[in-house]
Amino acid sequence: MSASAVETAVPALDKSVLILDYLGAQGFASFSQIAAALHLPKSTLSRQLDSLLQHGLIRRQGESYALGLRLYQLGQCAYAHYDLKEAAAPFLAKLRDSTGLTCHLGILEGMQPVYLVKVESPYTVIVRSYVGKRLPIHSTALGKVLLAYSDPDLCERIIEARLPFERFTEHTLTDKASLYAELSKVRMQGFACDAEEDNEGVVCYAVPVLSVQQHIAAAISVTGVKAQYKDLPFLDLLDKLQQCALRISATLK
Repeated sequence: MSASAVETAVPALDKSVLILDYLGAQGFASFSQIAAALHLPKSTLSRQLDSLLQHGLIRRQGESYALGLRLYQLGQCAYAHYDLKEAAAPFLAKLRDSTGLTCHLGILEGMQPVYLVKVESPYTVIVRSYVGKRLPIHSTALGKVLLAYSDPDLCERIIEARLPFERFTEHTLTDKASLYAELSKVRMQGFACDAEEDNEGVVCYAVPVLSVQQHIAAAISVTGVKAQYKDLPFLDLLDKLQQCALRISATLK
């Protein structure tokens, strides 16, 4: 292995990264060239290349190997999400200041919603969430929005993969037909609501953040206990939420 290689507690991963780095620098390389350059046993290299090929991280052209398009896709996602996080934070802070509610931005990562940004409420209200938290699709407003605006085939795959739905409160939707009806309603009205479906006493509203091509890029939400909403006219709150989403969308390239 190259002296410049990073060695961790997972040697197989180290070798994979070494191969990817080498192909990134070379463009194309044969099996023999990779083995000679990285000083890897042929049996080890063969297993590593087979695994990388199966995952789409590299591709084969004739007798040579090169980086796969999946790396490009992952890189684009990483860049977009980083850019989105940086762009969204100040707008969410303003939304928090104008509503007093905890604000989130979430994305669909693979087949599950996840929080990318959280801006805490200024009040001593505990909302059990954190950046990186993975969310249920059926009981959260943000999850419903991400699902409702996704490609129908992807939406169906995600729903089927999550069955049976877990019941968190007496208000939780637990059957597929009810969720599909809810998603249709979300698309029609342009927002989703979690009315104590994920946590007792906690209410959440979410709207989509759309790309220039009008594809779902993320969703933003406001979350608080029921008492926090009593002085917030719903239409005013929804307008603030939608205006925030539009401002974030305007930053997307």
